[in-house]
Amino acid sequence: MAYARIFDKGDYYENNPGFGRVAVEEKERGKNYGKELVKKCIEVCKNNFDTKEIKISAQEYLEKFYLDLGFEFRGERYIEDGIPHCAMYYNK
Repeated sequence: MAYARIFDKGDYYENNPGFGRVAVEEKERGKNYGKELVKKCIEVCKNNFDTKEIKISAQEYLEKFYLDLGFEFRGERYIEDGIPHCAMYYNK
């Protein structure tokens, strides 16, 4: 139904833990599973890794989705796997 992978500081980003590959099965979209999954990813990062800040590489079209969840855009926009992305951070 929904999936994400979570990684500690140094696994993907040098200085931050984060998560990625957030996906919700097409027939399950619109039921807030994505928002709940992202909130759970934040909780896991905060509770399991020594961090004040979480970093993600968000597809640009999802920037507002992550802004609404408390992330902020900071820094760069870039192409990853042929898709426009932006670096976003959560530090609440």
